[in-house]
Amino acid sequence: PGADEIAPHGQRIDLEPGVRERFVEITLERGLRIRGRVEGPAGKPAAGVAVTLRGSSSGSFINTSTDEEGSFTAGPLASGEYSLQASAGEHIRSETVRASTGDQDVVLRLAVGPRGVIHGRLDGARSPSTGWAELTRRDDPTWSYNAEITAKGEFDFTGLGPGRYDLVVRTN
Repeated sequence: PGADEIAPHGQRIDLEPGVRERFVEITLERGLRIRGRVEGPAGKPAAGVAVTLRGSSSGSFINTSTDEEGSFTAGPLASGEYSLQASAGEHIRSETVRASTGDQDVVLRLAVGPRGVIHGRLDGARSPSTGWAELTRRDDPTWSYNAEITAKGEFDFTGLGPGRYDLVVRTN
């Protein structure tokens, strides 16, 4: 494969004290591409939509955007699971896909929908309490969003996609 088809590769190498040289063999593989199409709420192609991919095991981010036909391509990518998020204005959609060595390119269709908001307030505190609220997605534990708790004990999470979330509150 050409250089533009090789998947990124990382490997930890330990060099012990006193060792001056070490032989390392690296096997490169053809990278996968994730292709998709983003549609607006009316089912029409959505141009200029930001698409973010996050590798579940590596935590790496890849940003791209859709063309005039609402299509996007990301890659070459290493094998693994990727969380995709398409966002445009007040609309958002997230999906998780698995791509493995030997797979054909993954094709995904995302239809963006309205974003959600979670507002909260701590009740029962003896005095004004500050701290942090952390929101994580149940289907993607690597995804998290932090919000500061105000002196009134209030917090907000905005721009959320559909899904199930867990909330953890830490006060000072």
